[in-house]
Amino acid sequence: MFTTGFGGYVCHGDSIECVVDGITYTARLVLDTDTRPDEYECYDEKDIDAWKRDEWHYYGVVLSASKCDVELTDYAASLWGIEGNFPGSDNAYFLEVANELLPEAIEAAKTILAKLRAPE
Repeated sequence: MFTTGFGGYVCHGDSIECVVDGITYTARLVLDTDTRPDEYECYDEKDIDAWKRDEWHYYGVVLSASKCDVELTDYAASLWGIEGNFPGSDNAYFLEVANELLPEAIEAAKTILAKLRAPE
């Protein structure tokens, strides 16, 4: 389980790590350039203007897995379209998402390890 969050201000490439059963899982933030606030009705003009001024962005939380410094997968699990640095937010939701994605990433890593260990 990830225990340390990303922080009050986040940037593309920020990451956190945890180790489960000898496998290191990294949750990193990737800038989501496909999602726009003007596609949703929940934002007011002030929020959209702040987004246009690059005061906040959308990110994806992407989990990767490695064992003994060997990358098993770069995209074990992900969720996109998450607000980062949104006015009044502490960005705590990124940690919650990373932990929600962790079981999917664990399964992906186990599947890859099983294939690597399987005799041909």
